[in-house]
Amino acid sequence: MFSHASIIAMFLLIAVPAHNSQAYELKCPNLRGDDYDSYRDDGDIYEGGQYGYRNRYKLPAACESAADNARGKYITALKPCVFTFHKCDKDDGTTFRASTVCSKKNSINEETIKEYVGGWPDECVGDFARCYSVERDENVFRNFFCNTKPDWKIPKDTTHISVSCVDDKEAKIAYNQNRTDGDRYFENEAARQEKQFLLQVEKQEEHMRHLEVVAVISFFLTFSACLIMVKCAYSWLLRPYYDTLTMHEE
Repeated sequence: MFSHASIIAMFLLIAVPAHNSQAYELKCPNLRGDDYDSYRDDGDIYEGGQYGYRNRYKLPAACESAADNARGKYITALKPCVFTFHKCDKDDGTTFRASTVCSKKNSINEETIKEYVGGWPDECVGDFARCYSVERDENVFRNFFCNTKPDWKIPKDTTHISVSCVDDKEAKIAYNQNRTDGDRYFENEAARQEKQFLLQVEKQEEHMRHLEVVAVISFFLTFSACLIMVKCAYSWLLRPYYDTLTMHEE
């Protein structure tokens, strides 16, 4: 007969499988030779910036939950993102739901790791500390660790990696709100001039369309006039001449 303690232990071994029993090792095959910074474009970060006023940072739509599926991309500008390695006993994420098991308690970082990103493939890092399973979400962080930071070593007991760019997005929001009246004036002036320019272009295009119509009509009128002149010349000159020759031959 088994004791109660042995029965409970056997049940736990069956019901709760060991998570990440083997040490995780990131493999980087077929490196493309580029990094996230190569995807960084000022057009992805800023709006405006013409006529000397300060740029306004573009902000992606806020994610509703830390469990939202990865989407879009995020580019830091003012503050770096925080990277943390975790050893978690469980994982609540799926293919269509991000993990939320990362916490300070299961962090295995020896020190705080911060770095700017030029195109992290998940814009939700600006709203939450996103938790990625090393077994399921490697496609999210592989390019960064393999190409941008190949010298970074992932601890062997790591089951999850969390990335938070919340400080950067909060700094962008504060920057946008604290722009001066002069910045807003020049922004409105730029928008007004851009609208005026578009109207002018539209008028020029309409004028060109009118010229094209006039040119087509002129061509047909000229062609018709030429046909009439040819017919008149034949009727008044050539036809009488041929008739005269015919009469003489008879």
